[in-house]
Amino acid sequence: MKKEEIYDQIVYGGSPAAIIYALIKKKQGEKVLLINNFGFLGGSITSGLNCYQEISKNKREGYYSEFHNAIEKSSNGFLFNENNKVIINPEEMKMQSLKILQKYEIDMLFHVNPADYKYTSDQMIELDLIAKEGMLKILCHKLIDASENLLIMKIKRRQYLRAIYNRVNIFITPPLKVSFDKNIEIINSIKLNDGRYWISLDSSKDNIQGENVDDIIERFNLSLKYSGARIQLIPIEKYTYMEQNLSHAEEEANIKTLNEILGRNYLATEQLKRAEETENYFIQKS
Repeated sequence: MKKEEIYDQIVYGGSPAAIIYALIKKKQGEKVLLINNFGFLGGSITSGLNCYQEISKNKREGYYSEFHNAIEKSSNGFLFNENNKVIINPEEMKMQSLKILQKYEIDMLFHVNPADYKYTSDQMIELDLIAKEGMLKILCHKLIDASENLLIMKIKRRQYLRAIYNRVNIFITPPLKVSFDKNIEIINSIKLNDGRYWISLDSSKDNIQGENVDDIIERFNLSLKYSGARIQLIPIEKYTYMEQNLSHAEEEANIKTLNEILGRNYLATEQLKRAEETENYFIQKS
């Protein structure tokens, strides 16, 4: 990426839906840049271990099918698969996300956080990014927030967002016996193919209890001592499910969230579904 380049669209977020959207727009002939705050892709599935996802059994041919099949066919892509619910291996998600973007030559910029945006005199969008090397400014005609945490929207339209719940998701090693502390609110607990467990803990009351997420994780870890298990993997960030007021979708025609385009909000478990419906939406429009 060259700083002086002007993009037709800048897509924020490494989520599966962001990836599919970027691929579609590139195919339509637009110059696209995908930016992400972490050095890897996958959105909340990888950064927040939001690995419990709903999948469709009737996939169309296209980018989403190619992406989904690559994960499914790998030896360790799905750690749990029952009916239409899966636990995705976050490392496989990272690898396949990068592979498909590289295959179709999508421009990418990692380790950046959107700080502000404004319209220039000729009605282009100037996006300010906080990067390791300092502040970057990039010009584009359209800015799309395809992330799950809606960081672009938080810059100037935070009042239209509502936090529904907070979760902290973890993986634990195979327990000798399943014995979890009943005083810790476990939202979901799923045994994986290899005997490990993926567990989702409620962290929405952490401020009320005077605990932060690290305290909750440590308290749960201590509760595992009688089970013979230990925490194996913790997330980089706590996952917060945000819901957007979609009635303001026309406020800024060239700065939108992907949810506004698709016309609905998506649950934490629907991030693969959102990616599939992104492709279906543009197929139906064409």
